[in-house]
Amino acid sequence: MKSSLLQLITRNWPIKGAALFLALMLYVAVQLQQPVTTSFDVTLNVLLPRGRALVHKPPRSASRFRARAARF
Repeated sequence: MKSSLLQLITRNWPIKGAALFLALMLYVAVQLQQPVTTSFDVTLNVLLPRGRALVHKPPRSASRFRARAARF
């Protein structure tokens, strides 16, 4: 029983190894095409002309970006 299981696994091992490698590469390629979303806080820096002043400090803004994982 053990020898037949071992023989089943080791028979044509180069073809099985190549198939496993190609399947992993295909999985990675598909995962890199999936959209990824990330968000972070942005602080606004306001440049005012002379003689002008802000009444309130600008609020922090949340920015969200979405792109393919390969582009991030």
